[in-house]
Amino acid sequence: MEDLSKIFVSFFQWISSVQFLQLICSLSILVVLHELGHFIPAKLFKTKVERFFLFFDPKFALWSKKIGETVYGIGWLPLGGYVKIAGMIDESMDTEQLKQEPQPWEFRSKPAWQKLIIMLGGVFVNAILAILIFTGILMYWGESILPLKEAKYGISVSETAEKIGLMAGDKIVKIGDVTPQTINEAAKELVLADVGSKIVVNRDENLVEIVVTEAQKKLIFGSKDKKALIEKRVPALIGKIVSNSPAHKAGLQEGDEIVSIDMEEIAAFDQVPDYLTKNKPKEVEVTLRRNSEIITKPIALDAKGILGIYPMDDYQLEKENIFNYQNKKYTSLSEAIPAGYAKAKDILMVQLRSFKLMFNKETEAYKQAGSIFSITKAFAPVWDWHSFWSLTGMLSVVLAFFNLLPIPGLDGGHAMFALYEMIVGKPAPQKFMEIVQTIGIVFLLGLMLLSFGWDGYKAINETLGNKM
Repeated sequence: MEDLSKIFVSFFQWISSVQFLQLICSLSILVVLHELGHFIPAKLFKTKVERFFLFFDPKFALWSKKIGETVYGIGWLPLGGYVKIAGMIDESMDTEQLKQEPQPWEFRSKPAWQKLIIMLGGVFVNAILAILIFTGILMYWGESILPLKEAKYGISVSETAEKIGLMAGDKIVKIGDVTPQTINEAAKELVLADVGSKIVVNRDENLVEIVVTEAQKKLIFGSKDKKALIEKRVPALIGKIVSNSPAHKAGLQEGDEIVSIDMEEIAAFDQVPDYLTKNKPKEVEVTLRRNSEIITKPIALDAKGILGIYPMDDYQLEKENIFNYQNKKYTSLSEAIPAGYAKAKDILMVQLRSFKLMFNKETEAYKQAGSIFSITKAFAPVWDWHSFWSLTGMLSVVLAFFNLLPIPGLDGGHAMFALYEMIVGKPAPQKFMEIVQTIGIVFLLGLMLLSFGWDGYKAINETLGNKM
């Protein structure tokens, strides 16, 4: 019983209230605008829209009001939203109306090209929204980029990255046919690299090649590392000290450089936690460089065996001239819109490559799939507008991509029927569309339940300490 309670606590500790609030705000923006993409052309083509809902409303709605011929409302299940268009076979499977003679204001009475525009309106809005969001981010915050060639300390690696053959301090040269320009691009390419492609790194001024195998891909997608696969490696400069931590009590200061621990030389910050994890000492002797002075301090560690220090963040590293960042703020739409489009396109390309990997059983990429809980975890645990809009822009691209898939029940499935009608000159048989729609909805519901179950399974394994 105690384990069961821990499971539930662990599952809901996956997400903070701030993360959940950000998810609801993001989904509200994306869903309302997506549905408006259907609603507006439907109205322009004089098609009756019976319902317009943010979130689903099985059994009851949190709020609803009829204005004109349409009922507007907010459901309680934040898994999407919908517009119910008269005379259309949709996920409601309400076919009573279809037994009557077609009316001019019904979807089924409209020309195929109008049906196609109505169905693709949501995808179009999400694509444009993503571009506008990234354009706004670039104009308001700009972007700070550390070129890979400026990452002079190389990369810091996770346990999984070590297992596939990378080492701390390596400098990424090439991954497959791609020469990454930033650490983030290199990390993305490592995940998406095709089996058989080569990872070329500069290791101690020697070029080393690592051939990507299915076993390595399986390691990456099955990883439970809390640390990113690779990150830029930073010097052992203290950026932040936790209050009342062993480091704080010993008198360590922000800006101190750790030279050695127990006489073992420290060249980069990632060596500090590695040393403590490997040796599990109860007390350490830390040698520091403070300005030009060398100081040695004995420090008793806490029960968790940590010092309580963090490395310098990007702002501190740039201020100390450790790295040469490239900062750019876009001041004109003529600059920002193409850059925003490029970012949206890059996310779409990543999505396409990831989707392909999902169907490779050997790589087990499907293990990275998740439900709305996994999406919630992607938001920052504290409210951060830059992070919020960046993730909302990415989700807008993902929403457009998945809705375009030719699966009955999705916009792409409806568009497929409209295209069939345009080519053949008549709509597909109603009974056939009803059957296919039912199959599509059952398939989508099955995927949704599977994703919820997978998230639950991961939460249980995290709690009980089992290996997946």
